[in-house]
Formats: sequence, C-alpha cells, structure tokens
Amino acid sequence: MTVERRTEVRQVVNLEFASVDEFINEYVTNISRSGVFIKSDDPLPIGTRVIAEGPCGGLIAGAGWAGPVALIAGGIGITPLRALFASAPCAENAITLVYRVHDPADIIFRAELQRIAAQRGGTVHFLIGGRGDPRNDLSPASLTRLCPDLAWSRVFVCGPAGYAQTIRASLASLGVPSGRVRSESFQM
Repeated sequence: MTVERRTEVRQVVNLEFASVDEFINEYVTNISRSGVFIKSDDPLPIGTRVIAEGPCGGLIAGAGWAGPVALIAGGIGITPLRALFASAPCAENAITLVYRVHDPADIIFRAELQRIAAQRGGTVHFLIGGRGDPRNDLSPASLTRLCPDLAWSRVFVCGPAGYAQTIRASLASLGVPSGRVRSESFQM
C-alpha cells in the first residue's frame, strides 16, 4: 500500500497595487477561460493550488471624495497605506502620510513614498523612535500639527492594535466623525 503525503507550503507574496489594472499591467500575461497567466521568473508547477487573499475591506478608498486625506501608519502598517498614498481620491495637494517606526532601518518604501508625495503635492512625515519619544507623540495636538486638515479629512489608519486604538482615540477627541475614519490593526 502506498500512502501519499502532502505538505502544505505557505509562501506569502505581498502585492500592493493601487488598482486591479495596475496589477494586470505588471504581472498578468494572459487572461482566458483556462485561467490567469502570471509573469514569473520562478513559475509554480501547473496544477499548484494557490489561495489569494485581498484586503479586509476597511482600507479601500472609494470614489467621490474631494476633500483632504490623512494616512497614519505604524510599522509594517505602511503596506496598505502605500497604495492609498498613490491612489486615494482627494483635493489637490491635500494628502498627508504619517509613518512611525522604531528605527530608521525599519522604514520601507522611503524613496517611493517621497516620490509619490512629490507627484501628488502631498506631505510625508517619518516619525522615528520609541513610544516614549516626545517627537512621536500621537496626541490630538501632535496629529493636528502633522495633518493641519485632519478635522476635515478622510482618515486611514493601519498599525499594531494599541497604536491604531491610540490614533482613533485622538481622532475622536478632535471630533473627526467615525464614518470618515477607516482602520485596520494587527498583532505582532
């Protein structure tokens, strides 16, 4: 008797694209009834089972907003906010990104974020250091200093659970309506 053993291998691939069209232009070579054919230097064998997961839904910028946008990221929470920084509808020159990390080496996408800010007429603030560092204060006054239009903005927050909770509390104390705040958090 032969026993077939299957080993599940998980490989996480992070695809941050502003739109499905951007993803297709970058990775897809053909879409047909047979499937989606992806460009790759290391293709998977035919028949490999692939599970693709998308965003949870809270950090998607719908059309129709013409006001300012504030994006507030903690650590790896920058990942979904990078795509929004490039694509979220907003008033001209009215998009601000606040990105907090513990160490300068933790900053990912620095050059890309600076390029997007220049292209969109936006602002990017890098807050570097620990929670106790006064330069990283997440109080309502500090957030308003970093994002002067915060009270009128659509706000997206992504970071560790405690970070996101602190930001949401500061936004609530500023009177930012909860309907204009979208957030996702994670545990490390």
